[in-house]
Amino acid sequence: MSVDLYSAAVPVLQRYLQQLRQLLAKAASAAQAQGLDEHTVLAARLVPDMFGVAQQAQIAIGFARRACAPLLDMEAELANQPQTSFGALDTYAAATLHWLAQIDATRFNAAAERPIHSEAGFAQLQLPGQQHALHYALPNFFFHLSLCYAGLRAQGLPLSKQDFDGLHAYPAGFSFEAKPTA
Repeated sequence: MSVDLYSAAVPVLQRYLQQLRQLLAKAASAAQAQGLDEHTVLAARLVPDMFGVAQQAQIAIGFARRACAPLLDMEAELANQPQTSFGALDTYAAATLHWLAQIDATRFNAAAERPIHSEAGFAQLQLPGQQHALHYALPNFFFHLSLCYAGLRAQGLPLSKQDFDGLHAYPAGFSFEAKPTA
């Protein structure tokens, strides 16, 4: 079964980078309203040996580039400095969205079978383009996006699954504690 790799990857990255921008904007407003220090919020970690919120967001944004650039036979241009403010993260995400909008679908799809070399931590990977995008890069993008969300949420910021995906909706006052699990 043939997959239109562009359609399976690029619009998904674009949509969730927009969600990340909205999530960060809402978190920034809530943090300010609660009198929380922006740098403290963005440095927060779920556990001591994990990256903080800002680094998780920056890595997610970078994975959008790392997912696509090799398929275009390009180097991924990543931020060369840590993005340590809500504004800097938003600017990086906006620039990445602009970059993604320039991708030629035909050129992207042509790389579906071409070997792509990448690094996963200290591991060296060589995967066909489709596996690189769908089995490695997209899951890593969502891993870091989820940890960014979880780090913000763990600080008591009023975020919901609706803020994460833009699809869910819950009535005011809804509590998961009252909802039966089955």
